[in-house]
Amino acid sequence: MNELIISEMKKLKGKNIKVFFKYSTVTYNIKKSGLLLEADDKFFIIDESQDGRSTYSYDFVSSVMEDK
Repeated sequence: MNELIISEMKKLKGKNIKVFFKYSTVTYNIKKSGLLLEADDKFFIIDESQDGRSTYSYDFVSSVMEDK
């Protein structure tokens, strides 16, 4: 599953995206959105409007999509 998400992230680099995370300790998905600055095989960097630049790993990503 991670391979598919990683390949999609690489295609969406430079675009506004929405990323949904699913953690085992939380019963709902957590959404982060912003400009995808960088994406490689281990992590990605999003420039969020409220939180600034944040780096995430792919471990808990459940879905990703382009934000229109």
